Amino acid sequence: MNIIGKAIWRSPSQTDIYYLESGIGDDEFIIAPYQKNGSVQILKGQIKPLTETTAPNLFHSFQLAECPIVISTTETHYLEMVNKAVETMQSKQFEKVVLARQLLVESALPVEKIFHALTKAYPNAFVYCFSLNNGLAMIGATPETLLERKADSLTTEALGGTEQSYGYTEKEYLEHQQIIEDIRSKLKSQHYTFEIGTTHPKKAGNVSHLSTPISIVPQSLESDLNLIKQLHPTAAIGGLPYESANAFIASNEDFDRHYYAGYLGFKQNEAFSFYVNLRCAELYKNGAILFAGAGINSNSIAADEWQETNNKLNTLRPYFN
Repeated sequence: MNIIGKAIWRSPSQTDIYYLESGIGDDEFIIAPYQKNGSVQILKGQIKPLTETTAPNLFHSFQLAECPIVISTTETHYLEMVNKAVETMQSKQFEKVVLARQLLVESALPVEKIFHALTKAYPNAFVYCFSLNNGLAMIGATPETLLERKADSLTTEALGGTEQSYGYTEKEYLEHQQIIEDIRSKLKSQHYTFEIGTTHPKKAGNVSHLSTPISIVPQSLESDLNLIKQLHPTAAIGGLPYESANAFIASNEDFDRHYYAGYLGFKQNEAFSFYVNLRCAELYKNGAILFAGAGINSNSIAADEWQETNNKLNTLRPYFN
């Protein structure tokens, strides 16, 4: 649905910052939730470069709601959830599930300062913030491309398998391969021709993931936009198979993901760039709610997964002191 608001972003490996305010124009900034049947928020207007003149007023105009009463996910709950998932996999109900947690923090820093700090700290991430008139406001620095369409190219990536303190193990390589196979299956089902690239480590702040680029032969704009809905949620944020993994998430996570682990990005003419909404936080007047998850498979060790989520939370946590 079209809604009133504003979005500001800096694309990966770029320096220019752009914004879109709802108004006249056919450009779009789109925010989709984790759940397939959730409400998609669409800002329509004109994409413009952010300047030193426009930036202060734009950031200052962010409308933040009062922070709801929430409880941070405890270590005990998370460890129990991971162990339960590993036990459930032994009965072959699913092969992989991504389990997330939330963290409530107090925030005194202006949105503008957090945004610019993130652009400097994470040059290879999609750094964004947005504020909608329904009270939803978020900020993030996500490392994961969901789907990008340029003049003559269409690309995605398999991103998952986070390096531990002792390096990559069989668990991380298995997790990554599961993500590749999930994307491969979805592309084949939509009759796309594609080429899977070489797997390599990809640094994302203070953590590193296994990443595999995937080049796709574009079809029509309509088909390529529909492909986004087919790919999301990938096994990197939901699980495999999606239906049974998602049922486990709904029954065991202690919060509603809403727009965390959804996707967001911009569309202009026949080009678009969409990213998975990770390393992100909901913004409020008197605080913020941060989110992080870890991929669980049969080789997972609960304490390691808890530490992985700590490492991911530290992408944003230092900027909310």
